[in-house]
Amino acid sequence: LTLRGLVLQKTKLTDDAAKELRALLSTLAEGEPAALVGACVDALARPGVDQRTLAFVLEQMCTVVCPTVEEPDYLLVLRKAPTQEEFMRGHMTKNPYAVSDVGPLMRDV
Repeated sequence: LTLRGLVLQKTKLTDDAAKELRALLSTLAEGEPAALVGACVDALARPGVDQRTLAFVLEQMCTVVCPTVEEPDYLLVLRKAPTQEEFMRGHMTKNPYAVSDVGPLMRDV
């Protein structure tokens, strides 16, 4: 938690330590999520907890309860109709197109 607050004194060592701390917390969340949530609840029950600590503990609990899911990267095979030649000029040589390159909505295609 203290490593997150060291924005003014940010160095390679503090960045590396913060990455190690995040990796350790994610390992704990994957291995024993109930133990991590219990430790977070115990930390919240302590008197004199500052706002940064509360925010960090609640963030850790949220990542355990509702983890973020990455969107899969689909491949789109696009074919140009001969009637659309005047609207879409050139050849479509990069087939299939990755959704991450095109965009998430159909209007991006």
